[in-house]
Amino acid sequence: MGVVDFRATPQGADVLAALKSLPGLLGRRKVAPGEIDTGLLAGSWKRLVLASSDAEAGCVDVKAYTLCVLEGLHRMLRRREIFAMNSSKWGDPRAKLLDGAAWERVRPVVLASLGLPGEPGEHLAARAALLDGTYREVAERVPANAQIVFGDDGRLHFAALEPEPEPASLLELRAAVNAMLPRVDLPEVLLEVFSWTGADKAFTSITGGEVRLADLEVTIAALLVAHGCNVGYTPVIGGADPLTRDRLSHVDQT
Repeated sequence: MGVVDFRATPQGADVLAALKSLPGLLGRRKVAPGEIDTGLLAGSWKRLVLASSDAEAGCVDVKAYTLCVLEGLHRMLRRREIFAMNSSKWGDPRAKLLDGAAWERVRPVVLASLGLPGEPGEHLAARAALLDGTYREVAERVPANAQIVFGDDGRLHFAALEPEPEPASLLELRAAVNAMLPRVDLPEVLLEVFSWTGADKAFTSITGGEVRLADLEVTIAALLVAHGCNVGYTPVIGGADPLTRDRLSHVDQT
């Protein structure tokens, strides 16, 4: 609070005032309810802040109140009702709005491009009527909708959606595509990609010297499988020289 210059819109003014009062409350053993903004205690915060162990003595839980205010700060920052001056990300969202003569110059062009009338009353009334009609239409269908239930707490609960059955054409297509895919091992795919792109040449020695190991691409493919699939060396070790444990370990380290 001593470094960041916080400001607020009228909607965030109460939270900002509570935030600025916190330094005077922290560290004190007893704080009376009259010293905090009880209007911010929504939901379970009222019980946590007021029903503390010191409630009988007329005190509140300052730590719980602090978290309540910080939660409100976070919410207001996200809604830009509280902003930090000179901040590029959390600054005043109204700072770049046109006003005065600058707005009057571009006002006709902006209204024409958005298709809005010069006076907002008629437009807002039409939007309000549409919204009201939509709400009423939805409300009329709620009693007959078995997928919607109101809980004891008054909250609206929707039943889980059941998946639609897959059409036969999709099943046939999936089977046809699977039948067309070649059955190859993952190392074989890597080796084929190496042959197309030469990607194995991008792996150079840590010493900067020329690599003279034969069949190095086989060892690299095995190591990519070992690390990419998180299976270790054992599944890719083979009897041939490119796949011995010593060869794999040497290439992996260097």
